[in-house]
Amino acid sequence: MSFFPFELRVPVPLVNQSNSKADVFGLKSVIQTVLTPAVSMAWGIDAEMDKGNQKAHGYNQLRYELSGGKVYESKSEDYDYGPSIDTQKIGLFTQFKADMSEELHSKFGLRYEQIAQKIHDFTPPLETAISRNWSLIRAAVATVEGNGTIPAGTLASLPTAYQKTNFKGGDVDYDAWAANFGLSYDIAPKQLLFFNYSQGYELADTARLMRDAVAPGSLIPKISPIFRLAIGSSTVSGLELEAIKTSSYEIGWRGAVDRFFGNAAIFYNQSDKIYQFNRDFTVDLLNREKRVYGAEADIGYRPTDSLTLGVSHSRAKGESKRANG
Repeated sequence: MSFFPFELRVPVPLVNQSNSKADVFGLKSVIQTVLTPAVSMAWGIDAEMDKGNQKAHGYNQLRYELSGGKVYESKSEDYDYGPSIDTQKIGLFTQFKADMSEELHSKFGLRYEQIAQKIHDFTPPLETAISRNWSLIRAAVATVEGNGTIPAGTLASLPTAYQKTNFKGGDVDYDAWAANFGLSYDIAPKQLLFFNYSQGYELADTARLMRDAVAPGSLIPKISPIFRLAIGSSTVSGLELEAIKTSSYEIGWRGAVDRFFGNAAIFYNQSDKIYQFNRDFTVDLLNREKRVYGAEADIGYRPTDSLTLGVSHSRAKGESKRANG
């Protein structure tokens, strides 16, 4: 997948185009078991292997600015835009269905998933950007040093040529549990009321979170304060990854009369963490509650067995807590 080129000015000017590639393989095995005439169970295992990598291509910054952002002239070979990551997921699940009476039906399920990721060594894109703009950075340092904004001798402490520092990869492991529960009640032939509760989870976007990482020993933490930035180093062992769990509630009606059919429901979703996308294109994973709620409805008509007409409408609102509550 290729994205449209865009300009990034933090901490150095850069026009690039990112490309993402993923090879995904998976398998799933399900066994259906009838426990009693009123109770059935489905259980099984699934597995998935995802091999993904990110690259970017740089464009001529001067040509871009002189053209008013209309001309993209190739300037570089592809470079790392984050680490290549191999993700292995293995899940165990079970789902029960039970007829509690002729009208009342229930379902209940559990899922456990284990995630293992191998993060490969890579050159952080910030290292590449600074390396290609090192002469401009040294010129800027000379200017602010001459103005007395930074201490004398700062330029002399910087190397003439910038050496990129690669980020060393590693392995991370985490897991997630999820459950679901539902009830439905037949109020009339082809008419029912339903309630559903389900837990879901969003796996951490490790590749995106690692894109802005800086390796220990890099020169970047030393030079960033010169430009009033605070960029520190990190390691894979310092990552605290976990799934973002979401709890979803839904209550509604579903039914059909002759050739008419419809559905109406209200829903509420809540999660305990959010991704925050910052103005400098970095991403933070915050322990902050987010909720989404709303309603949806649809109605349809089947004039013939091969033709269906219908309309639908939904409204939703999302909220998240600020850092100060």
